[in-house]
Amino acid sequence: MTTTESATTGVLPFASTGLEFKTEDGKTFTMRRMRAGDVFSLTRILRTLMMQGGADLMSRFINVDPTDMETTRAMILVGLGHAEKEILDWLGDVLQIGPDKIRSEDDFPLPCLVDAVEAVVKHPDIVAFFFRMKATGEEARSRFFKMVSDSSST
Repeated sequence: MTTTESATTGVLPFASTGLEFKTEDGKTFTMRRMRAGDVFSLTRILRTLMMQGGADLMSRFINVDPTDMETTRAMILVGLGHAEKEILDWLGDVLQIGPDKIRSEDDFPLPCLVDAVEAVVKHPDIVAFFFRMKATGEEARSRFFKMVSDSSST
């Protein structure tokens, strides 16, 4: 069973500890466990990118499925110029290295940024949260339409 399949069925547990990832240049970082505030930060960042990114960025991502982690990763990387501070502060916190180190070329060279964004959006806590929210939304929508259909047929 893949991570995505596990997350959609609710089988995938949220991560109990931090997760390590290694960048292409061999640096190792440990992401801390995700918290509710991280989901809010990520959704605020995505919203900022949609609002400040202009018509071009909005037209590309207007119907983004929050469970499409590749699109989410692309959005964050493409939108760096629109929400640099928010993105780097959040990544610095998640990676437990702080805002100064993540902005340092020596400690966190550019290729590490791409690796970090990819690792964060694929973090099991983030994946599980968005897939479960999507499933909950689809279930609620289905119940609503059934209720409307039932009430109109009586």
